[in-house]
Amino acid sequence: MGSRANSTQQVSANSSPVFFTVQFARTRNEAIMGVLDGNRNLYVHVWNGISWSNPRGAGVALATASTNLARGIQVAYEYASDEA
Repeated sequence: MGSRANSTQQVSANSSPVFFTVQFARTRNEAIMGVLDGNRNLYVHVWNGISWSNPRGAGVALATASTNLARGIQVAYEYASDEA
């Protein structure tokens, strides 16, 4: 990504990101970012080459983690299929 982009999605109210990871696709302009916030909510954002989106909708957590004391997020793209 040559330019800076801000996600319009936010983490839960009264919380800040604790851990995050970003992985980029190998063959296309796509990235996936997983964010675990201080309230143990997990958010996923997808970069489509133009903007960030949230597959679950604006501000809706994908899941609730059992803890936010350890990185509970792993994102990877498969080499052969380039699917996350």
